[in-house]
Amino acid sequence: MTPLEKRELTERDICTKFVVPALESAGWDIQQQVREQVYFTDGPVLVEGKTVKRGKRKFADLILFHRSNFKLAVIEAKDNNHSVGAGMQQAIAYAETLDVPFVFSTNGDGFLLHDRLAASGTVEQELPLDNFQMLNSATIKSIQDVMRKDAGVDGDAQRLGQLTWLLFLKIFDDREQEWELTIKKYRSPIPEELRWRNWATDTEGLTGDGLLEFINNKLFPMLKALSPDASPRHRVIHDVFEDAYQY
Repeated sequence: MTPLEKRELTERDICTKFVVPALESAGWDIQQQVREQVYFTDGPVLVEGKTVKRGKRKFADLILFHRSNFKLAVIEAKDNNHSVGAGMQQAIAYAETLDVPFVFSTNGDGFLLHDRLAASGTVEQELPLDNFQMLNSATIKSIQDVMRKDAGVDGDAQRLGQLTWLLFLKIFDDREQEWELTIKKYRSPIPEELRWRNWATDTEGLTGDGLLEFINNKLFPMLKALSPDASPRHRVIHDVFEDAYQY
C-alpha cells in the first residue's frame, strides 16, 4: 500500500489493517484480550424544545485486557492524515474515566505510548508499528529480578508465566502511591506485609525457599481470600489472583 493510499483509509480501516495485526504479532489474544469500539458512557441528554434525546455515546477504539474485567490499555486510532500522537489527549481522557494505566495513540504508522503510572523519567515514547510494548525495560527488569530469587522457578519460560500477577502488584503499588497523596485517609485493600513495596523491593529481603514459602503460604492464599464485594479494588485483586498460578 502506498502512502497516498494509506491516507485515504478511515479510522476503522487503520484499526483493522494495521493496529489489530500489530497486536496479534506482539502476542495478544485477539479473541480474549482485545475489544474494539467499546462504549463506556451514555450519550449526553439533549433538549430541543419539547424533544429530549441522547447525543453520541463515547467509545474507545480498542481496549486491551488481562482478563475480561481487568483493563490494561486504551488505544485511540486516527486516520493517516493525522500524526501518531494526534489522539493522545482524547485517549488520556478515556483512560482516566476507565482507570486504565497505559494509553496509546496511533495513525497506523506507529504508536505513541503514555504511561500513566510513571512518576518520573520517560512518560511518553514513540514505538514502531512492529514493536508494540507497554512497559519500559527498567520495570520488566525489576520484576524479573524478583522472579529470579524464587527457588521454585526454573528458566525464563516459567518466569514469563508469573509476569502477569507480579506486574499487576507492581502497577497497583505505583497507583497506591498516587492515591495515598490524593485520597484522604486512603486504606489499601492489600494487607500491609503483602504490598509490593514491603517485600519485592527489599534487596536484602526474602530469597529462595523463604520467598517461595511467603508467596505460596501467605501472598496467594490471602489475596485469593479477599472479598470481591468489599470494594471495586478488592474485586480487581481477587479476580486477578483467583486463577493465577504459582510454580
